[in-house]
Amino acid sequence: MITRGNPAADDEVGTAGSLSIEALFQGVEPAGRPAELIRRAGRRLALTDDAIEHLVAPQEVRIFRLHCHLFGHPTCVRGVIALHNNARGPYK
Repeated sequence: MITRGNPAADDEVGTAGSLSIEALFQGVEPAGRPAELIRRAGRRLALTDDAIEHLVAPQEVRIFRLHCHLFGHPTCVRGVIALHNNARGPYK
């Protein structure tokens, strides 16, 4: 059942004293297998550390909330878009 959310409370996750959803999304992601494989490939290609980090980390992260009505009830849908490279023009 979807219930009407309180806009002031929409940012909170879990119990009191926990992080907001935006702070959670912006947190440091633990090093995983894909990032390590990219780093290994970058070292084999003799790329600089800066170039490797540009491949691993997104250039920009956009966090948004979309307030809409689902099944007749107002709700808040959260989303994240990771944009990696705009060298060939603006993001589409």
